Amino acid sequence: MPFRARGQRLRGSNASQVKLHNRSIVIRALLRHGPLSRHALAELTGLMPSTITYAVAQLSAAHLVADVGKDNSVTNSAGGRQPVLVDVRADGVLALAVHVAEISLQVGLVNLKGGVECVETIPLARGTSPSEVVRLTQQLAGRVLAEVERARIVGAGIAAVGLVNPATGQIEYAAYHNWHDVPLAALLAGELGLPTRLQNATRALALAEHWYGAGRGVDDLIAIVVTEGVGAGIIIGGEMYPGWAGMAGEIGHTVVIEHGPVCACGKRGCLEAVASTQAIARRAREMADADGATGLLAGLAEADAPAIAARVLAAAGAGQPAAQAIVGDALHHLSLAVANLTVVIDPQLVIIGGALRPVRDLVVRLIAEAIDEVSLLPAQRHPQVVYTTLEGDPGLIGAATLAFEDFLDHGDMLTAADDGAALDRG
Repeated sequence: MPFRARGQRLRGSNASQVKLHNRSIVIRALLRHGPLSRHALAELTGLMPSTITYAVAQLSAAHLVADVGKDNSVTNSAGGRQPVLVDVRADGVLALAVHVAEISLQVGLVNLKGGVECVETIPLARGTSPSEVVRLTQQLAGRVLAEVERARIVGAGIAAVGLVNPATGQIEYAAYHNWHDVPLAALLAGELGLPTRLQNATRALALAEHWYGAGRGVDDLIAIVVTEGVGAGIIIGGEMYPGWAGMAGEIGHTVVIEHGPVCACGKRGCLEAVASTQAIARRAREMADADGATGLLAGLAEADAPAIAARVLAAAGAGQPAAQAIVGDALHHLSLAVANLTVVIDPQLVIIGGALRPVRDLVVRLIAEAIDEVSLLPAQRHPQVVYTTLEGDPGLIGAATLAFEDFLDHGDMLTAADDGAALDRG
C-alpha cells in the first residue's frame, strides 16, 4: 500500500504544489522508516522512480537528505551495484522548540531527526503571568539562537499546558497558571520573528511519539502524559485528531469520582484531581498529617508539591509500602480512565509518559490489566501498552514536531530547491 503522508491534503494540482508534496512525502517516509534506497522509496510511496530521483536530488541540494551508504541487506546475483541508502540529515534544518509546562519553561533547538541539540530551562512558579513567560522565552531563545545560523531555523513550535485552540493560537484556559484567552502564538511570533505554531503539550507529544518514538509507524495510538496535569493526545489514521473545537484528549478533566476532590479547574472528582502528581502530593500530605509524619513522609510540610510527588514516586519505585499505597491509588483511577478511553478510540498502541518513570513498569502493567478487564475484544486485539521511548526532553521534541510538520507542508526551502535556490552551507 502506498505510504500515506501525515496531514497531507493537497487542494490543488499545480506543478509547484505537486513537487512540494512529493518532497514532503519523501522526507516523511524516511522519518517513519529510516534509511531507504530510491527504489524502496518508489515502492513505498507509489511515486515513479524518476520522480523519486528528482525529489531526492533537490532535497539533497537543500541539505535535507543525504546518501548514507550501501544497502547491505540487498544482494544482486547479477553482480550489479548495491542500492544506495538515503536518510534525513541531522545536521540540516532546526526548529526552535518552546515547552511551557506547569513548573518549568524550556527553550531549545531540535533537528529534523528529533535530536535535541541544546536546551535552556528555567523554573516557573504557579500563576506565572503570560507576559513573564513571553519575556523569559525571548531571553532563553536569544541564548540558543546565538549558537546557530539563523537560516537553519525553519520555524518555532510551542507546546503548552492548558486548553489550546490551535486554530487561533490561543491558550483558552490553563488552570495551573490561571490563564484565560492568552494569544501566546501571536505574542511569541512577534518576539521571535519566526513562523509559530501552538498546540497543547500532550497532543504535541503524541505527534512526536508518532514521528520519532514508540509510535513510529503506528497510525492509531493514544499518548497519555501525567505531570501536574493529566492529558491525552490521539493519533487516528496517522494524523492528530483535534476534535471539533481542537481540544480532543482532555482526559484529565473527565469526572471519575462523583463529589471527589476539587480539581484546579473548579470541578470535583476530575481524573487530574486524583491521578496527577498534584494528587499524589496532596495524598502524601494527608497521610503525613494522619501518622505524625514519620519515615517517608517526614518533612513534607516544608516541601512543595512537585518535590513531594518526586520523592513519593521514587520511593514507590524502590518498593516502599507507604509510597506504593499512595501511588497505587492514583494509578487505579488512571488505569480505569485510560482503559475506558481505549474502548472508545480502539487504538493499536497506548504510550505513557510524564512523571511516572520511576514506576513505569507498574503503570504499564496496571493499565494493560485494566484494558483486559473492560475490553470486549479478544486479548490478541487489545492495544499494546508501553512507556515512552523519547529520552531527554520529550516536551521539546513535541514542540519541534509542530514546526517541522508546518515546514514539510509549506516550507520555503522545499519550494526553493526546485530552482537551485536552496540554502547553501557548503
